Amino acid sequence: MDDARENLRLINLYREVFSTPSGEDLLNDLEKFCYGRQARFDGEQHEILKAMGRVEVLGRIKFFLHYDGEDYLALINHMETDDE
Repeated sequence: MDDARENLRLINLYREVFSTPSGEDLLNDLEKFCYGRQARFDGEQHEILKAMGRVEVLGRIKFFLHYDGEDYLALINHMETDDE
């Protein structure tokens, strides 16, 4: 139950922050910085590991921004039935 509530809070928070024009600009910059528009990486092992970490952070942001609508409603319904 607490995990569901926290996920719902984060979904709403990420959407609030990144759904504004400034947030969209920020997300575009993060995609460039985190190699979100690149299919593969070149370089030494430490550079590749650093890039993978950046991709993971970008993936977390996008996960909360693009959380499936039906799953989102199910999460809300689940929380409401648990509160009763």
